[in-house]
Amino acid sequence: MKKILLSIFTLAVMGITAKVEAQTGCTGGASNCALAVSNSVITIVSQKDTTTVNGSGCVVVFNVAFDLTYNNGNKDIFIHSWLAADYPNYFPCSGGTTPSPTNAILGTTPISLGKSFLDIALDNGVARGAVGVPVNVPIYTTYSDDATVVLTSPSNSAGMTCTKTFISGNTDRVELKNVRVVLNTSCGAGVVVKTDVWSRNGTNSPAQCWVAGIVQGFNDPKVLGFKNCDRPDRKYTLGITTVDPTPTTLTYSVWIDMNSNGIVDGGDIQAVGPVNYANFSSSNPFTTGAPVTYPPYSSQIGVADKDLIVVAKTPNIGNEINVIFSNPQGCISLPVDFKSFTATRNRSSVLLRWETSSELNNSGFAVERNLNSNWEQIAFVNSQAANGNSDALLIYTYNDLNNAKGITQYRIKQVDFDNKSKYTEIRSVRGLDQIGKVTVYPNPTSNGTVNVVFDDASVTRTISVLDMSGRTLKQINNVTNNNITIDNLQPGMYTLRIMVPATGEQTVQKIVVNKR
Repeated sequence: MKKILLSIFTLAVMGITAKVEAQTGCTGGASNCALAVSNSVITIVSQKDTTTVNGSGCVVVFNVAFDLTYNNGNKDIFIHSWLAADYPNYFPCSGGTTPSPTNAILGTTPISLGKSFLDIALDNGVARGAVGVPVNVPIYTTYSDDATVVLTSPSNSAGMTCTKTFISGNTDRVELKNVRVVLNTSCGAGVVVKTDVWSRNGTNSPAQCWVAGIVQGFNDPKVLGFKNCDRPDRKYTLGITTVDPTPTTLTYSVWIDMNSNGIVDGGDIQAVGPVNYANFSSSNPFTTGAPVTYPPYSSQIGVADKDLIVVAKTPNIGNEINVIFSNPQGCISLPVDFKSFTATRNRSSVLLRWETSSELNNSGFAVERNLNSNWEQIAFVNSQAANGNSDALLIYTYNDLNNAKGITQYRIKQVDFDNKSKYTEIRSVRGLDQIGKVTVYPNPTSNGTVNVVFDDASVTRTISVLDMSGRTLKQINNVTNNNITIDNLQPGMYTLRIMVPATGEQTVQKIVVNKR
């Protein structure tokens, strides 16, 4: 069987919290097997206490993303998890092959006492796509080795999906969404679980590679809180607890989910942090206390009403814990809801166009322009809404005579009748003499930071930074804004690759970072 590099997939898939409490278990199988995993990120979608025939239970729905490196021999991948007390020690810490596990140790109902509570089977034989293009990975609904085993699949996890996106070499970014499990314990309890991962190169073949007995904490640290509807600033309340009595450092941050996909990725805004909280323990949890704002975004139109994603981790956790704080249902939108805002150069003029889907108490819009780090108001456009109120789509335009040779930035400032104001996102346009669909500046750069501006803001892009050997150093997916900043580049020469997944169109530019 060809070599497989799985990485600590179990630390991602099985760890809503995936706290590493011991070594990652033993490996076995064919002599050329190598199991290991990287860059795992867990997003908790929901968790809810329930009552089962076995007593108290916790229903958890989560998403996971991770990097998976593998060769063509990796046809099927299986993941099984048990409460630590139920762990069967099935796979040996040795070479050779082992028969596939059966219902003697695997769950035959969504919650089976003494057996596994999660069993996932993936058909990884599907071919990968082009760089940055997600490909659906089939999730088996029936375990071919024992039909009585209940697999975690779309059949019992509504909306569960799996995709892989080619990054480079033999590495894909894999994403599993809406994974639903039922734990035989309350949601408030911290429990220890053990996980096995194994693989094979054909249906009904024995297990040929595995990593066994990975020990993890589950539901620790626990992130609690919510977002509320306060005006003019949205607020959130956050509490983070642990069952671990040993003091450690908690690091958390709060992100704004700009593209509403439930994960932190390109285009999302880091509104808070990272914040370090020292001496975090069971006797010293973290809390914000009263609800807090996250300026300037908590009052920014088009941003304040987006969901928040809280990211928490400690040195004891093998990956990040992400929890979504949804915008509450019934929230009255902030005074103006911008549907879109674009800035497009046409020779010596720039056309600004913005749409609103609703307006409340709106006087109008101040058009602001930034040249040479100096923001100035260049026009004021009155609201088209009767008395400043509308629930219909309204379209506004403004044409700015602009023959600047460098980058110009624009933003719209919405102003209420009571003089309260909110800003749109910033849009950038290239200079009059700057040719091409993409502009990178400053280039060369002396501080390791460059700005990238796209002419067309209506598409989604994947941005990659490669070194001169072709190795991918940074990749930002799902970029929807027409400008982005790339920082922390060391002195040297790089390749910037910009791809539109929908069309396959690619643009390549060189970046030069001079020594400071």
